[in-house]
Amino acid sequence: MSDKKSFIVVITALAAAGLILAAAFFVWMARGVNVATNTNARVTTSNSNASNPGPPSNETENALSTIDRIRESLRSSDSAFNTPPPMKVGETQAVQFLLGPSRTADELKGMIKEKGRVETEKVQFSDYMQATLLNLDSGLEVKPVTPDKQLISTKQVSEWRWTVTAVKPGAQRLQLRLDAVITQEGSERPLLVNTFNREIMISVSWRHSVAAFISNNYQ
Repeated sequence: MSDKKSFIVVITALAAAGLILAAAFFVWMARGVNVATNTNARVTTSNSNASNPGPPSNETENALSTIDRIRESLRSSDSAFNTPPPMKVGETQAVQFLLGPSRTADELKGMIKEKGRVETEKVQFSDYMQATLLNLDSGLEVKPVTPDKQLISTKQVSEWRWTVTAVKPGAQRLQLRLDAVITQEGSERPLLVNTFNREIMISVSWRHSVAAFISNNYQ
């Protein structure tokens, strides 16, 4: 009889221990779900903030409004420039850009002396302008002939000029850019406001380099 009671006590104790372990397991699972839920909520909030950035800063808004005011104050002028014809490796051509507030587009077009197709464009200008010819590919070498920054006269024609030498064959690109140079009170660096931007394509072939090699080495 005593052994039977002992057996019952052991069974009861094991059952109680099982209930305690089961309860602990469920508590642990519940905590895991809460942690995962909180983590997902934080990730969702973070992604929401990333996809919905706040309003632009006052500094950005001020810079944009300054550029807008400057653009409204700029004057308008006709301009003209040439696109060099197809070139051969080793050949040099020139790009000419004219800005003439007192001249018509046709007058400026007639003043372009360099080879190639001549185009005209209406542009905005200030008293101080910068024109640059940028090499977008490695097949051309660009050298400025005139200063890139010039004071602009409303009665005279302002001219920029560059030499372009072909060094590699293929379709080569240049970028002709015109910027108004604006000096701001309290700022050490002038502000550049772009008023014209054009990509120029030049086709370059090998033929001249082969002829030049034969001429230079077999005479």
